[in-house]
Amino acid sequence: MIKICELSPRDGIQVFKRFIPTEMKINLINAISNSGIKEIHVTYFAHPKVITQLKDAEQVCNKISRKQDVKYVGFIPNEVGLRRALHSKVDRVSFFISIEDSINLTFFRKNLKSLLEDMIVVATEAKSEGLEVEAFIVRAFEAENRRLACIVAEQLVKAGVDILYFSNFGEPLRPKDISSFFKNLSPYSKSIEIGIHIYEERNEMVSLLNSALDSGIERFATSLGGIGLRKIDGRIVTLPPTELLAEMIGLDNLRFEPALKIINEIKGIVENVGSLR
Repeated sequence: MIKICELSPRDGIQVFKRFIPTEMKINLINAISNSGIKEIHVTYFAHPKVITQLKDAEQVCNKISRKQDVKYVGFIPNEVGLRRALHSKVDRVSFFISIEDSINLTFFRKNLKSLLEDMIVVATEAKSEGLEVEAFIVRAFEAENRRLACIVAEQLVKAGVDILYFSNFGEPLRPKDISSFFKNLSPYSKSIEIGIHIYEERNEMVSLLNSALDSGIERFATSLGGIGLRKIDGRIVTLPPTELLAEMIGLDNLRFEPALKIINEIKGIVENVGSLR
């Protein structure tokens, strides 16, 4: 069964500088909750000066209308973020770690070894508190990164991580990169849920999603309306539109119209292209 994790309230909007009203974020999450989607990234518990768009993380979590059959996910950068996520009563915490140190140093001022050690501690603590844990391993698909990506994944699995997403993080991605990567993924991958997270040009999405589906991937991180257009390494890329994937796999029981209406209102507020920094 295909599982969709909706990223628009977090990854989709965090790249924009023009502030989106808190009430609009709450309305968006509530609309997604009522759409039939069962997993939603609601916010990022980063320092407000780092991700100013999501400085209202606690307010959002406190005011959304929660449904028992929906998982509400909080993204965290460190142990402080975990404490905030626990206080906000999310169902799952999520974090990312890059195979390339340039990204880790930019976002966390730590190299891969140090960041991995820290996040293993965070993951272990989150599990002890009864939370589900997912991790995004980014820049995993490049041939020279694959072996290390599998080593990192194995260590995270041993720490109790429940779900692993592999991401290109804006690096050019081809369908054959996806198929060859997942074909050779380590046997441990059968013991946990594996997903894909893509930042790519919009005209490439159908072929990339088809390659992931053909590779047996059943978990996708997507964004309604494809919101989240951003510039990475000189390329304008975005997340896969949730409604596109739903159409491709025949999920016609999802009700996206109210959420897409809010997404379009948000697009009228924010800049055309966002930035990770």
